[in-house]
Amino acid sequence: MIDKRNKNADQPSTRRKGKAGIFVVVLVLAIIAAIFIGYNIWHIQTAPVDGRGGTEQRKGLNADSPK
Repeated sequence: MIDKRNKNADQPSTRRKGKAGIFVVVLVLAIIAAIFIGYNIWHIQTAPVDGRGGTEQRKGLNADSPK
């Protein structure tokens, strides 16, 4: 006798597919966050310190406005 419940035994269930999808999304977000944080740490280590608090003089339309 053939068991009809095992008709799709080689295919994952919808719940398992959902968990796999969530895992992939979390993994991609973790990689993006790690790259972003790593880039910021690298930038802090390589950025020159000018002694003025890291700010530059602005030039442009608002350069002549009173403060």
